[in-house]
Amino acid sequence: DGYPGDGYPGDTGDAPPGAGTGNLADLFEGMYIVPESDAAEGLNLADCFSESIYNTKDAVAELDTEEEMLCAFIAFQVNKNLSEPMGVGRYHDVDEATERFGYFKTCVGEVQKVNEEENGWEAEINFFCDLSEEEKSLYHSNGMPGSGDNSYLKKRHPNGFPDDGYPGDGYPGDGYPGDTGDAPPGAGTGNLADLFEGMYIVPDSDAAEGLNLNDCFSESIYNTKDAVAELDTEEEMLCAITVSLVTVTLVMVTLMTVT
Repeated sequence: DGYPGDGYPGDTGDAPPGAGTGNLADLFEGMYIVPESDAAEGLNLADCFSESIYNTKDAVAELDTEEEMLCAFIAFQVNKNLSEPMGVGRYHDVDEATERFGYFKTCVGEVQKVNEEENGWEAEINFFCDLSEEEKSLYHSNGMPGSGDNSYLKKRHPNGFPDDGYPGDGYPGDGYPGDTGDAPPGAGTGNLADLFEGMYIVPDSDAAEGLNLNDCFSESIYNTKDAVAELDTEEEMLCAITVSLVTVTLVMVTLMTVT
């Protein structure tokens, strides 16, 4: 990566292009593509890399001109959370960026409209905002709001939970379709097997009978070198595959979207 002293492969001991020079456009090169737009020519890219341009209600409300929309769209690209199995990653070319800029502007308008109406919940710019209706419908068909209404724009809890976007999740006051006002089965009771019902299937295994499923829903079981090294018995293997199945639907949706 070129940053001095960080120990990553490819460390040259020198700062990357643009570091320390004020040339943020070079520093973030490869993380964004400027779409075709009449506003592109006069745009100061150095002003267009902060999430603060679009990640609050007040900031979104101020997005009015083509130049402001374009600046927000570039910041949206730079700040994509590529570790989340959601949405699309980096764009391939200017044509794709231009197409997705259109989706983004439509989404900004929808977020502004929801927040102006003050219906008891706040909308935000999120990973749905550069998706086509067809791409959003993939999430909708897999149990998440993604097409047909604007609930997919609901502002999420900072850690993504409980306002995680699943319809019918039952968390009180989260405003998603199917919200019952009551906690879902297992919430607050330690019964995680009920809480995650439908997101995993226990395979045939001799270890299944004595398995405590409540211990099998954390990624920490398999997502570090040390954790994987400790996977030895049939029961440990079964526990690890159970937690991996909890997220496999979202991963498959992402693969379908990207391809």
